[in-house]
Amino acid sequence: MNWRPLPLVPLLLLAGCTDTGEKEPAPVPVCSGGQATFGTVTSGNLLTGVTPVHEATVKNQKFDDVYEEIATRTAAVQADAGVPAAEVYRQFAAQVGAEKPLVDLGTVHHPSTGDSGSTDAVGRFVSIEWIRTVDAPFTWTCGGATSAGTITSWRAGGNGGIFNCDENLTGDTDADTEMFFQARKLRCPPD
Repeated sequence: MNWRPLPLVPLLLLAGCTDTGEKEPAPVPVCSGGQATFGTVTSGNLLTGVTPVHEATVKNQKFDDVYEEIATRTAAVQADAGVPAAEVYRQFAAQVGAEKPLVDLGTVHHPSTGDSGSTDAVGRFVSIEWIRTVDAPFTWTCGGATSAGTITSWRAGGNGGIFNCDENLTGDTDADTEMFFQARKLRCPPD
């Protein structure tokens, strides 16, 4: 058996065929040690979960709260790649979340599962969940450059309640009560 080395030229051509000619973009350096300046903080409520209507035919009837996800939210910093999202969020949480903390950066909200409840009345009941949103624009100044972005978050802990489709909702139309009105439109057909 004769051994012959393979010609080198075809191998080099084969290796050259895998190169697309495009270079990987260089990673954008993150400028640390900068300062974030926050614009006007907007707060609100976001309805996140609503159960189906529970028919309570007797008082204290137990029902499971299986929430349909109405909305979801992720705590995030949207900005150019050179902005250190974790540092900006930390500064924002320290400023805005002093009395009532914010969720951690990257947290995704989903309605709770596995809850159950009962009511001391009869009727058609709906349970709801909502969160208190906190958003703000910001600028990040570092190394003589300024970048702009936005922060999306919410207050840690959730809010919830229950209402009877067979009773009129009363009270001021404050932000919390508005959540019940929204859920009522979704679950309680008009008579």
